[in-house]
Amino acid sequence: NTSFAELAHDNNLMLIIPSVNSNLFLNTVTLNFINSTLSDAIAYYKLPSQKFIFGGFSLGGMTALRYTELSEEDKTKTIVHPLAAYAIDSPLDFSRLYASFTRISDTHFSEGAAAEARNYLQKMNTQFGGSPELNEKIYASNSIFSINEKNGGNASFLKNTPVRVYCDPDIDWWLKNRSQDLYDSNAIDLTAFINCLNIAGNKDAAFINCLGKGYRLDGSRHPHAWSLVDANDCMKWISSYLK
Repeated sequence: NTSFAELAHDNNLMLIIPSVNSNLFLNTVTLNFINSTLSDAIAYYKLPSQKFIFGGFSLGGMTALRYTELSEEDKTKTIVHPLAAYAIDSPLDFSRLYASFTRISDTHFSEGAAAEARNYLQKMNTQFGGSPELNEKIYASNSIFSINEKNGGNASFLKNTPVRVYCDPDIDWWLKNRSQDLYDSNAIDLTAFINCLNIAGNKDAAFINCLGKGYRLDGSRHPHAWSLVDANDCMKWISSYLK
């Protein structure tokens, strides 16, 4: 992440990081905050509004992709129209995520993971009005990708947009350290999402397999980490769309 920021500076690019880490999905409050932040930055720094790339890690990646989808779905709702978007090990299908968090909260193999699962289950139940079984359309309308919806649901809005997703699909690590399987892995969403876009004709949609590259800042092994991204390679990809 630090190397990425330094490369952005070296390439004369502005890096804008809105603080929306507590968001669950791209609701009206989050959307208005992002639009306001971008509008202020464009005006103050005289930025070209037609040259933006969106991306982020985990929930940040979800927000980046959903904003990019929305810019295609309804151009009146977004300040900018991202030229491309990327996500780093982000869950994309809220229905799948709800089922996964339900299993994790019941297992208690990792108390930290179980606590996180309970927290997000509470948020989804509150903000989406219950489980996916009760509110399937609400879950699909807020998901970046929906396996049970035609053309992947909102994913269809990215059929002409360059997209990259990064994932370390180390199932051995998840089984051993979290007692979680592929149904609990973001890889299941990310691969299906990219496959859906490829089938729709998007040749610029790619799943970047980062097996074994996930490490936290303290050096500990963890597949869910910023370290999945090769900063130089990602910056070359971004720069290719900003020429």
